Amino acid sequence: GGTAILCGLADYQDSTAGDPYSSSTQINDLLIKMGAKTTINSDEVYDTENNDGSPYRLKLTNVNTGSEWLKNVAAEQLYSVYSGCTVNAADENNWLVKGHSTTYSINSRVTDSKYESDVPKNGTVVEAGNACVLATEVVGQGRIFVAGTVFISNFEVKADMDSYTDLQYTNYTIISNILDSVKKQIPVSTIADVRKNGQTGDIFAIEGTVTAGSEGDNAFFDTIYVQDSTGGINVFPIANGSGINVGQKIRVVGHVDYYQGDKELKIGSGVEGYTIIDKNAAPIAPTLMSGKDAMDYDANGGMLVQVKGTVSDIVKVNGILSSFMLDDGSGVKAKVYFNGNVAAGVDESLIKEKAQLSVIGLVYMDPEGTCIRVRNGQEITQIKTEDKKPDAVEDKNPDLAVDNNVSEDTAKTSVSTGDSSNIAVYGTAAILSIVLCAAYEIVRRKKVKNEAEC
Repeated sequence: GGTAILCGLADYQDSTAGDPYSSSTQINDLLIKMGAKTTINSDEVYDTENNDGSPYRLKLTNVNTGSEWLKNVAAEQLYSVYSGCTVNAADENNWLVKGHSTTYSINSRVTDSKYESDVPKNGTVVEAGNACVLATEVVGQGRIFVAGTVFISNFEVKADMDSYTDLQYTNYTIISNILDSVKKQIPVSTIADVRKNGQTGDIFAIEGTVTAGSEGDNAFFDTIYVQDSTGGINVFPIANGSGINVGQKIRVVGHVDYYQGDKELKIGSGVEGYTIIDKNAAPIAPTLMSGKDAMDYDANGGMLVQVKGTVSDIVKVNGILSSFMLDDGSGVKAKVYFNGNVAAGVDESLIKEKAQLSVIGLVYMDPEGTCIRVRNGQEITQIKTEDKKPDAVEDKNPDLAVDNNVSEDTAKTSVSTGDSSNIAVYGTAAILSIVLCAAYEIVRRKKVKNEAEC
């Protein structure tokens, strides 16, 4: 019910001792036991006219474009063959790659193998134009791929090309299609589950929003951060310049690893990788936390947080800002840490002892303990003291309070009806008037007396 790839070799490499040390015997016996009709020949693919320097070193272009296994193959791609044998496809529709019209095969080594042809040494086994080098067949509930050479070697299938302009061999595209056909979708886990239950090497898939990307001011070196509704985590390695921006939604498949004590999802090979689900940016706002909560790595590691407090314990290394402490009175000071590239963007005039600052960053673990890893120097800001309104003066005798909004008619009505509060108002006003008049009279008389004496 699975998928099998079987690769033969040219008979030139067979042992002169014959069976069982011949490629055709080992491969064909296995194919027959599996119930397959496809077989390989005891021969060597050869082309004296169209080759890559040797008649057994070929680069082929004749591929079965109607096959699903050849999808995404570009017309310029070449299928690489080195010292291979020919393949007998189960039927005319099962071939995947054939040689040129000038490609044939020879009996390069005569042995007593049970699959040996009757052709003399160097005689033609498969006529020009009929040489198949890769075929497929459905066997039972599964599928086999039979090649005349090891078409998936690290020479034919390269992890990295010498130049970005170089095309991969067709071999690469074929094996990619085969792997895609058997690839299983890993279910999405919450980041909280990864952080709580993931052990080193465990593979997880997560989906979340990017809180530190690969671009610009919010970029760490080869690292991004992703957060969902349950938590956040560091994802490594993501090369700077990969086009991942803060606020985009991303799917990541990776394995659990640690760096300097910080838990992360590390992207390796195979099924591991990332896909941007939504390129539209919808950034997550940082969670405002106390210093005590922000320093709780088990609860909040990887989260985008904001802490406000008083600066102390400023540390510089070789003149470059490295860290400081932030005290918000919660009983635990929050350590604020800077990577070198981020420190360059900080307004250091703000970083003073006893300064009141707001800091945004990711909860991180390094060898010295938990800290807030600042993602952008501009996210360190001074706390603006709000203008406080003066406390209201308590009126100890409300019965004597003056209501400036009372109209003359209302006041008179209140007096006539015996409203004690308004009587008090007018009584107070009358007393003030008498005092002012008396003072004025004293000043006037003194002035007149002084003028008379003059």
